[in-house]
Amino acid sequence: MAKDFSPIEKHIGDYFLNENTNLIPPELQEWIDESEENRLRFEAYRKIWNRIDKVYAVNTFDAKAAWRKTNKANCRNLAGQKRKIQIIYTVSGIAASILLLVSLASLYFTGRSSSPATAVEIETGYGNRSSIVLPDGTHVRLNANSKISYSYNAAAKIREVNFNGEGFFEVAKDKSPLVITTPDGLQIKVLGTTFNLSAYKDDETIETTLIEGAIEMDVSGDKLLLKPGETGMYDKTNNVLKPVDKTAAYAYGWLNDKIYMDNMPLSKLCEKLERMYDVNITLHNNIGEKIRYNGVIREENINDVLDALQKLSNIKYKIKGKNISLMPK
Repeated sequence: MAKDFSPIEKHIGDYFLNENTNLIPPELQEWIDESEENRLRFEAYRKIWNRIDKVYAVNTFDAKAAWRKTNKANCRNLAGQKRKIQIIYTVSGIAASILLLVSLASLYFTGRSSSPATAVEIETGYGNRSSIVLPDGTHVRLNANSKISYSYNAAAKIREVNFNGEGFFEVAKDKSPLVITTPDGLQIKVLGTTFNLSAYKDDETIETTLIEGAIEMDVSGDKLLLKPGETGMYDKTNNVLKPVDKTAAYAYGWLNDKIYMDNMPLSKLCEKLERMYDVNITLHNNIGEKIRYNGVIREENINDVLDALQKLSNIKYKIKGKNISLMPK
């Protein structure tokens, strides 16, 4: 299903898709002249379009290549900025701009292409987060060290997503099911719903917390249907899929820079901190499972977090660059 664009977005799309791009339509020019913000946004569209255009051949469209090329260019431009700035695309609406132009180009070029599916892909590094809207209108907020790819399988009439990491999904309603597949073979089937998915490849478990709607977790035919407020967990080690008792808000606390701890071992907490702050943490004297925490952490930087943990438990720390050592006092 194509994304529904606003009138001004359609004017922008028509302008860039028109061979004579020196003439700006009156409606578009009026919008540009309304404010400096609009003018800067339009120039951002132009720069992105120029990058994407270089990827296309005359009669073919590779949306995945375009997405990757633009992603790489923006990563270079934004390197070194603060963690809370969404490094991949989210400066001055660039994320929406890229989506708009890639989607419009897809609609234009795929009519000439024999490719059965249009795909896009994005990933975030350690210490970074991002927010994107997929071509079907699904909004996904990605936590650190996450990767998502999307394609529409026209033959099967399925929206397909491959996912590794953690994300908060607001799935656009559509007759075509959206099927999310994780690296460990777990599939989540949805039509239109909101949920949090934590599916890091290196974690021992995958957890899905449903906020609204309905989803089905499926591992090799073993299925679990979730209702709003429920959490399902897949234990990779024991190959067990089951419901778990968990406060729903804890699952997506990361959206507000919070880590909720419910008898959480220090080792698990350190995994989250490594992703969140882009650091390497080494635990000494087997303290990872011995020390557990309850409560919530919300701090501006890793030093503040470590100071808080040091007050809560019998540990101390040493920092050298990105490397952190935790040990008993």
